[in-house]
Amino acid sequence: GGFFNPESPRDKTGTAIALGVRYDLPSRTKLGLEYNHGSKNWITFAPAATDMWTSKVGTRGNVYEVYLIQELASRPISSHLAKTFVRLGFQYYDFQYTGSNNWVGAPVKISDVNGQMMTTTPLDNAYNAYATFEVKF
Repeated sequence: GGFFNPESPRDKTGTAIALGVRYDLPSRTKLGLEYNHGSKNWITFAPAATDMWTSKVGTRGNVYEVYLIQELASRPISSHLAKTFVRLGFQYYDFQYTGSNNWVGAPVKISDVNGQMMTTTPLDNAYNAYATFEVKF
């Protein structure tokens, strides 16, 4: 298999797991942990992402995320449901196969690539630290 040697068409099964837990403190602070796993043949139907490397839900491998959300005490702008908050987080991507969020080419185990891909050798892991300021009204 690979980009220049595609596999013959056949039925394949891809699986994904998403687990998460969040704890809300009385101080309007929320702490969360999330885990995502995609199998060798996993393909998401939403490949676009705001994450730096790729969408974590389309990753062929594992993604671990920890985050903190702090809601700010502010007066509503447009409704009583309006909220303003800051989110700080960290993600660790552990890629197991090539082609995360990519529907072209057969997946190849990252440890088997050895520089034989069309461009450069793909990442086997990545880190993403982020901060957002969000207003919902």
